[in-house]
Amino acid sequence: MNLPNKLTMMRVVLVPVFMVFAALAQYGTADFNATFSLVAGIIFTVASITDFLDGYIARKNHLVTDFGKFMDPLAPLFIWWWMVSARPLCWP
Repeated sequence: MNLPNKLTMMRVVLVPVFMVFAALAQYGTADFNATFSLVAGIIFTVASITDFLDGYIARKNHLVTDFGKFMDPLAPLFIWWWMVSARPLCWP
């Protein structure tokens, strides 16, 4: 597995980690925890940056694979789908 594919898989793995921290932040309640919210934001930012990096590295170094062609478009959808579908659970 090459580096761009590893970055793509890292994004997929970061989705549940992001959701745990977003849920623990308890945004909009009296128990709001800014630290968990900040960590969730950092995880989302890292996932977004790796979205750019894996495509750039794959094209620059001619590391385009069938796995990458399949998973690279799906990984951002996992992040956005979880953000939209789990929003009622994390943010009142």
